[in-house]
Amino acid sequence: MFFIRHNGGSVWVDSLGWPWPKHSCFENEPVPSWFGYFWKQSFSEDADDIILFGVIIKAEYVRADKQGPGRLILAVDGGSKGRVCLATNANNTPRYLLGCIAIADLSAERLFTSNHDVRPILPVDVGAEELGLSSAWVTLKRKDHPSGE
Repeated sequence: MFFIRHNGGSVWVDSLGWPWPKHSCFENEPVPSWFGYFWKQSFSEDADDIILFGVIIKAEYVRADKQGPGRLILAVDGGSKGRVCLATNANNTPRYLLGCIAIADLSAERLFTSNHDVRPILPVDVGAEELGLSSAWVTLKRKDHPSGE
């Protein structure tokens, strides 16, 4: 095994010369813990399922009302793949989820977050304006949801 330092970087190799085989400790790049968590989850491969991978950009607590008990309303931004506003149970403060990476499985009504939570997606309409977002912030809908397409 040899240690090489060049152009400000360094690496351990098993032998000198082409193809410069990196030592096995350099082969596996560090993977964030949330990635392994998501990898272990099972998602349907049905083409009709609606699954969005994104970041939770807004999170607010809503007190109990005629639509149900207290809940969190969230905005998940998946960039060019879509966005969704949804409601989930309120067992944490909104700040706990803000900025988390999330997978919203709208068909199975489950939300997976990078802090290792699995939460139900509640059957409650959440408008973008409830989260202070522009009404132009178009959101995905579940097919079986009353306001869905």
